[in-house]
Amino acid sequence: MGSRIIAKREHVWRAVDAARSVLNIYERRYPNDQRPRRAIEAAERWLKDPTESNRIQAAHAAAYAWSAVNFGAPRTPDFGAAAAYYAASAAYYAAGAAGLSSLAFAHDAADDAEAAADKARLYYGSLRLK
Repeated sequence: MGSRIIAKREHVWRAVDAARSVLNIYERRYPNDQRPRRAIEAAERWLKDPTESNRIQAAHAAAYAWSAVNFGAPRTPDFGAAAAYYAASAAYYAAGAAGLSSLAFAHDAADDAEAAADKARLYYGSLRLK
């Protein structure tokens, strides 16, 4: 396995870890919407077996997760919607990191997934304080 794939895998692991840590926030808000979960699982499949087929599946799952991000986008100051939005964003970044060929995108996606997960936890904490 080339050094670029190893480096990319490290970034994808970071993104997946961040997304997994807040997936429950999204699923509490939208229990019947599996798009973020499927995006994370697609990224995990690529991590276990970094084939071209799994990369393409992760890219498709990222697109579906992006539609979940837009679905859950907060349009009002609703902490629950904001927390779900950021949790879905983290899943999108995880699948995108696996699905796109760019090592630079994987690095940025991992950073973005971690930031989104932090925001999901922040908004979820705000919701729980009310």
